[in-house]
Amino acid sequence: PARPPYSYSALIAMAIHSAPGRRRTLSQIYQYVAENFPFYKKSKAGWQNSIRHNLSLNDCFKKVPRDEDDPGKGNYWTLDPNCEKMFDNGNFRRRRKRRAAEAGGPGEGGGDPLASCPVGLRDPPGTGVPLLGRAAGTQA
Repeated sequence: PARPPYSYSALIAMAIHSAPGRRRTLSQIYQYVAENFPFYKKSKAGWQNSIRHNLSLNDCFKKVPRDEDDPGKGNYWTLDPNCEKMFDNGNFRRRRKRRAAEAGGPGEGGGDPLASCPVGLRDPPGTGVPLLGRAAGTQA
């Protein structure tokens, strides 16, 4: 199977969005990705490491401790409400940054989906490649 056109952050967000209560454990995120994207069933170590990396370094994902009456291993992960706009209408595909002129310029309601997200998730200057879904200096 071909590699899906989604960043690891998008895969995580899809897993979280599809869960009751919009939260999942790391193990549940792995399970969702493997069940819904056959590409990731073959090899586990590489993509699972990337999932962990994204969860821990991406400010859009928040760790939520388990309730006392919820036995099990690990915390839950959820999506920061400030990042919900990035996945409006179920659009999880990689996006290119829109030019300021196309977006109406700064302060003119250009509709930048990353406007309310932490600055660290925006495109590195001049790259046109979203940082969301990869660590700075690496390829997605």
